Amino acid sequence: MKLVLGAILSGVVLMIWGFIFWATPISAPAYQHTPNAEVLGEALLTHLPADGTYIFPDMQGLEESEFIKRHEAGPLATIHFRSAGVTAMEPMVFVKGFLHYVVTALVLGILLTLVGVGGRTYGSKVMIIFVAGLAAMIWSGLTETIWFYHPMPYHMAQIVYGLVSWLLMGLVLGAFIKAKR
Repeated sequence: MKLVLGAILSGVVLMIWGFIFWATPISAPAYQHTPNAEVLGEALLTHLPADGTYIFPDMQGLEESEFIKRHEAGPLATIHFRSAGVTAMEPMVFVKGFLHYVVTALVLGILLTLVGVGGRTYGSKVMIIFVAGLAAMIWSGLTETIWFYHPMPYHMAQIVYGLVSWLLMGLVLGAFIKAKR
C-alpha cells in the first residue's frame, strides 16, 4: 500500500514539475521557431500522405549513392506529423500523463523492493533511482543526436527534465519503500 501511495504522490509531484518546466521559459531553448509557420503547415499537409514519423532524406527508393549525396548536402529532418489538430490542454492528456508518471513510479518502486533496498539509507534509495534515470536519459536523450543528427538543445531539455523527474521520484519513493518486517 505504501508503494501505491508513493507512486501517486510521485505522480502529483511530477505534474507540478512538468508545469514548472514546460509552461515557463525554462524549456524555451529547446525549440526553434519559424516565421513561416502557415506556409510550412500547408507544405506538410500537401506532401506528407499520412500521420507518422518521416525522415529526410529517406533511404527508401533511393540508390545508396543518391542517398549519400542527399545526406551530405542536407537538409536532414525528422518530422513527427499529425494532420488533424487536437484540443489544446485537453484534460484527458493530463489524466494520461498522470497515469504515465504513476506507473513509472510503481515500476521504480518495484525495482527498489527487488534489489532489497528497504533497509538501506534514504539517500541510497534516492541515488539508485537517480542513477537508473541517468542511464535512461543518457540512452534515450542522446540516441537521436548521435544516429539522426538531431540538434542538441531539445534533447538536452529532455535530459534535464528527465533527470530532475527521476530525482523527484527517488526523493518521494525513498521515503515510502521500507524494509519488510
